[in-house]
Amino acid sequence: ALSYPAQNLTLLPDVPLGVSNAFCDAPATVSVGEGRLLLMCERREGEIPLDIFDGFREKA
Repeated sequence: ALSYPAQNLTLLPDVPLGVSNAFCDAPATVSVGEGRLLLMCERREGEIPLDIFDGFREKA
């Protein structure tokens, strides 16, 4: 697992998060107001890009 300090960040990854893509047919987002973001994932070769955290951006 990876843990990052986070304040007013939104993760907009190109890979599905949770089940939102399956049920809503829309990309998932994760927003953190203040605290830490903990990401747990199983990486299989070719499935999850190494630059997944490039999707972090500060909220306007």
